[in-house]
Amino acid sequence: MMNQHHNLFHYKCHSKLPLDLTCKLAQLELVEWGLTQPIESFVFSDEMIFKIGAP
Repeated sequence: MMNQHHNLFHYKCHSKLPLDLTCKLAQLELVEWGLTQPIESFVFSDEMIFKIGAP
């Protein structure tokens, strides 16, 4: 639907680089910030792609 009407496509990262210490600390800081926010301020989305009949 998003492809047809808005020209948006799924982007799949082909490889992930290992996180360095700076990135790990930044992610930890984001998590700690998120834990202080009220749950009403978040929107959750399931962006999983699956095939019917596949495990």
